[in-house]
Amino acid sequence: MTGYVKAVLSMDSNMIAIYLIAIICIGGGMFYFLRKYLKLSKLNKAIMEKKYDQILEMTEEPSVRKILSEFTADLYRLNALRSMNEMDRLKTELNQMLEYYGSKEEKRLLELYYHYFLNHKDHAYAKQLLEVIRETEDEPFIQYNEWAYDILAEGRTDLASEMEDAVNDKVYSGFALGTVLYLIGVELDRQGEYEDARAFYQTVTECITKRELYYVLAERRVNELDDLIAENEESDELATEDED
Repeated sequence: MTGYVKAVLSMDSNMIAIYLIAIICIGGGMFYFLRKYLKLSKLNKAIMEKKYDQILEMTEEPSVRKILSEFTADLYRLNALRSMNEMDRLKTELNQMLEYYGSKEEKRLLELYYHYFLNHKDHAYAKQLLEVIRETEDEPFIQYNEWAYDILAEGRTDLASEMEDAVNDKVYSGFALGTVLYLIGVELDRQGEYEDARAFYQTVTECITKRELYYVLAERRVNELDDLIAENEESDELATEDED
């Protein structure tokens, strides 16, 4: 066998090995994503059917926590506990997670549950979470969460200008921006500036996703203000007719 033929055969063998490795990798990847899809589908179906105990059981399984990631599994756990109104257990597990996870995951947990408890008027626990937020030493993150507490828990109405400056300076984006815009809307709403408040609420729905708390609250208030503004306009028209 000539050296040329040996070289060709060697190249063919190498190519076959590469093809086999590629097929194995692709097949393994597809199998992984299929398993992940099936686990997520099962969890989402349990949510739709309100089988929250099933969610808690599934998210304790090592295989589920491995394929979805621990953090994703824990988000499902917290959502199930919230839906079951198991507030004490929710707080206990949330506190444990805040100690366990790193900065990125910790901030997401705080975005979700600090604002959840704040808007459900559990101001005492929200204040505890605000202390955790302050420990992050992330000044913009701390600032907008302090504004939220000042406005939603303490009823302040003198912060809109300061928040508008932060918006104009593009300090915030995403959830944080939506929160700040919502808070400005709340201040204007309380002062009876309904059309301006509505404009801010509407903007909230354009910069964050539908699954976020402030999207839901802003959209609801937009609909309420539409009715209120229409009623006020009708009253003004009637008053004008009476004067004539």
